Amino acid sequence: KSISQLNICASAYNNAGYKCYQKKEYDLALKNFVSAINIQIAPSINRIDLDVVYGAALSANNAEQYSEGVKWASKLIEIEPDSSKYHNVLIEAYERSGDLDKQLESIQNARIAVPQSKDLIFKEVNYYISTGDNESLLQSLDHAVSKDPENPVLHFVLGSAYSNLGKQDKAELAYKQVISLDSEY
Repeated sequence: KSISQLNICASAYNNAGYKCYQKKEYDLALKNFVSAINIQIAPSINRIDLDVVYGAALSANNAEQYSEGVKWASKLIEIEPDSSKYHNVLIEAYERSGDLDKQLESIQNARIAVPQSKDLIFKEVNYYISTGDNESLLQSLDHAVSKDPENPVLHFVLGSAYSNLGKQDKAELAYKQVISLDSEY
């Protein structure tokens, strides 16, 4: 009977966490999700509900408690390393905290774990755009274009990166590709 009561308590904390999250009360949502997790990982229950951990990670990031966001996102990745959704939460925690080195490291790890994820490819591209690292951006864009060759935005960004590096001939080719894909672009 006590295990049943613990599950009821965990469920109540989880539901409270979701309600607080919907009201944008992220600090309180985080506390509720963590309470649910702590009950669930008790030896008598010994299970982890990834949705609850995901709620904790999102709540932590939104509450600007980035170390908690990193903690819970890392736990998610440890359990399910091939989920781009979980990698995105970790990347976001580092991005929002301003830790560019950890952000890049988490992007690179995510790209290794889930190489086909367009979302993670775009995270990598946007990282290099934001840091002005055009050489790395070109490498990332070449990969992104190979995965999504019909995307005019990627070709436009590729053209812009080539232009910034003074490679006007390659920039022109990329811009012509944009026009061939979308004449209105």
